[in-house]
Amino acid sequence: MIKKKVKSIIIIFFITFVFLIIIEGISRVIYNVKISKIKDFSISGCHLEINKFIPNCAIKIKRWENKREILYKIDDKGYRESSLPFNSSNKINFVFFGDSFTYGDMNNEKENYVYLISNYIKSFQSVGYQNRGFPGLGFLEILDKIKNDDLDKFDYIVYGMTPNDVYSLKVKSVKKNVSMIKENENYLEKVILSLKSNFNLRSVQVATSIVLKNDLIYKKIWEKRKEKDFINNSNNNLFKKRYEVIEQKLQSLKKNKKEKLIILTIPQKIQVVNHNLGHFEKSKIFENKIGVICKKLKIKCILTLNNLKLKKRVNKTHFTIDGHLTAFGNKWISKLIVKDKNFLNLYK
Repeated sequence: MIKKKVKSIIIIFFITFVFLIIIEGISRVIYNVKISKIKDFSISGCHLEINKFIPNCAIKIKRWENKREILYKIDDKGYRESSLPFNSSNKINFVFFGDSFTYGDMNNEKENYVYLISNYIKSFQSVGYQNRGFPGLGFLEILDKIKNDDLDKFDYIVYGMTPNDVYSLKVKSVKKNVSMIKENENYLEKVILSLKSNFNLRSVQVATSIVLKNDLIYKKIWEKRKEKDFINNSNNNLFKKRYEVIEQKLQSLKKNKKEKLIILTIPQKIQVVNHNLGHFEKSKIFENKIGVICKKLKIKCILTLNNLKLKKRVNKTHFTIDGHLTAFGNKWISKLIVKDKNFLNLYK
């Protein structure tokens, strides 16, 4: 009798194991990853070293959440290639700074908001741009580049700022109760990083992304990341300090650069989730905080979500696990940006 039970358990275990392997195999076929190295690439793709690309590099990458390969081409100066390049004869020349959202991760160059808003102006004025966005950069590194780069030839310096620039900002420690909360947060962050890794089970990644398409579940998990929850914790001491540092650093810019600077807020998925759940004011907390700083320092700001008047749901703006804007998301924020009065004033 016992032998039969053991045999049944082994058979069930074996069938389950085979079934899971088949599911994983199917998931890896459907949600595959592919890298096509085309020209002048290194082991790290087009990355030469920290904060720099290999000039003239070209690479195609397909990540599992994306249905197609994306072409990343780097120009001879080491920036992502522009379809509307800088030209001194242009009426307007932009230079864009920011992280991977500005660089255009997960999207072809002409799908990125950088191109879309520049191309919109092209109907009214001759325009060009240089995209100096780089994946992984934080507020301090981006501001250092704006401070130290020679930008005299550009008419406008556009900083695509995301909430990540706030919550990733390291500031001198603010007293808070850590221990268990910190431990739980670190564990959650490890799980999230694991889900983004190519070494995780693809079936688990796909299943998680399906579950997280539910806005309520997504919101509940996000709110457990207390050090990153820039919405519910925007007025605590840690976030107050972070916004103070941002204000101080922007204040320190030279007058000529401050006059050219435009801060453009790029929304993250959690803001769209809050909008969809009817928390309209919460979804715009980041915009409002940055807006106060801009007004105080007399810096031009385009507060993207403040141009969102309709209260209907918005879907498919971001990749669920990866977090970057989709092609639709880039198009969506571009439509909001071009409505902004500060944007209209650039070419009229």
